[in-house]
Amino acid sequence: MSNNIVNPSQNESREEKEKQEKAKWDDKGTEVFIKICVAETLGGNRPSSHFNKVGWKNIIKKFNDITKRNYDYRQLKNKWTGLKKEWQLWTSLVAKETGLGWDPVKQTIKATDEWWDKKIKEKPEVARFRTHGLKHVEFMDALRIPTLKFPRPPTEFQPYDDDEELLPQTDDGRTSTEETIVQENVTRAREMDDERERIANLLMST
Repeated sequence: MSNNIVNPSQNESREEKEKQEKAKWDDKGTEVFIKICVAETLGGNRPSSHFNKVGWKNIIKKFNDITKRNYDYRQLKNKWTGLKKEWQLWTSLVAKETGLGWDPVKQTIKATDEWWDKKIKEKPEVARFRTHGLKHVEFMDALRIPTLKFPRPPTEFQPYDDDEELLPQTDDGRTSTEETIVQENVTRAREMDDERERIANLLMST
């Protein structure tokens, strides 16, 4: 008897898995997903470059409730990863560039044919943006919220208590490095407040 006989239930589970993996995305679904990601970022559920467990739980529930789909974590995480790659590809076009215009019809960068030819030769994937820019760019841009910096924990060197007095300190006992981080965090916190207000206004206007 052949050992290649497959149980029908195995075929069903394999087909169901393939069906789940092939999530279908349209412009509306993508926009809903991005807006939910922005809302969770504003809600503090993306403390770094990744969403925490609460954030992903909310994203999955809200997305499926709104779109009436049944996408799981893996499908939405793949979409998030794909959007990040698209954003990085788009921003690579304008990094350190000056004198570029904007084409309101094509919704993309307005530049000379020579400029586009050079960019496409360097990175062929950007050719898609020549005829149409990145979709939902205003919401993608809204996800670029600055994060706070924190002192890194000691790795190899840990000074003795008696050595701490050798480090430059401020009036309140902080070292100069710690004071610099505190000041940077104050600035970044203000930037975060301004960015959150801007994004909230953007979401309410759509």
